[in-house]
Amino acid sequence: MTGGYGCIGAETVKWLLRNSNASVVVDDEVRKLYMNRHWQGSSRKNHQIMAAHVPMLVAPQSRRILVVGVGAGQTPSRFLMYDVDALHRVDIVPVIFDFIEEHFDSDCMSDSRIERISDDGRNYVASLRSGLRHHFD
Repeated sequence: MTGGYGCIGAETVKWLLRNSNASVVVDDEVRKLYMNRHWQGSSRKNHQIMAAHVPMLVAPQSRRILVVGVGAGQTPSRFLMYDVDALHRVDIVPVIFDFIEEHFDSDCMSDSRIERISDDGRNYVASLRSGLRHHFD
């Protein structure tokens, strides 16, 4: 199969899996996650890993972490390299958690410090401000 998929232009797709909310495309042995045709992450290490390292370098005392929009799971996995007590993953697409665990490197997702939350990230953060939810660093 050739042609563009999502926003990445022309490529040769060797394998494609779709469900109602997400697609995983394999091109040259790299898995890429798309949600509504927008790139969310890949199996290759990329800039997403820095989304955890930079905040932890700036605020190393952080123990309760919130990740809104889990992508392919690289950012949550990097937060777990630090001495965190809890990591809450929020995504509006409930099936994404199982999808990531099935199709991407996700050994860290079984870590007891992780909590899955199926919710709109904006609503979840708004409920934090109203005191209805946990406190995060």
